[in-house]
Amino acid sequence: MATAYDHEEGPVAPKIGWSEKLEQARKYKQEGNEQYKAGDYKAAIRRYHKAHLYLKGIESVQEPLPFPGMGEGRKEDKPPEEVKQEVTKLKVDCFNNLAGW
Repeated sequence: MATAYDHEEGPVAPKIGWSEKLEQARKYKQEGNEQYKAGDYKAAIRRYHKAHLYLKGIESVQEPLPFPGMGEGRKEDKPPEEVKQEVTKLKVDCFNNLAGW
């Protein structure tokens, strides 16, 4: 099985839970804000995009799988409602920051 690879940070853990994804998304959003303030807009865009990808990964946990029997080995619980609201807020913040250019 191939390991996912991030060209900036090296190998990426293939499976992490929604809480770790949320923490990574927060981290990337904050880094994007810092890069933007420093004037490195290209790096800021990359960070906001990465944050969005992690948030998208949290949303996929909430969606039902299309075929019976798929995901039977899933051990990840669905995130609580307050996490879903934070995911939405973080996504809006990242999109607003990207739209500012």
